[in-house]
Amino acid sequence: MANILTLEIITPEKIVFSGAVSSLVCPAENGELGILPGHADLLAHLRRGTVSVAEASGSARVFKIKSGVLEVKKGRVTVLTESVQI
Repeated sequence: MANILTLEIITPEKIVFSGAVSSLVCPAENGELGILPGHADLLAHLRRGTVSVAEASGSARVFKIKSGVLEVKKGRVTVLTESVQI
């Protein structure tokens, strides 16, 4: 599916979220970073804030994270963070 991203949000303890999403917005060090399908490969530092996710099913989810790292690679997005509040 060309209009879908696979997202995983991972803490040292567990995988908090794993699923298909249509977009997400993350708190990057220099502002908000929006990710859509087809986004170029990217590695970015994240600051404390909110990750807003639009699931492929149409649902919206919000995760409050501590600082971390975001990787976008070939339609897969991984958020590695210290902790998450749902």
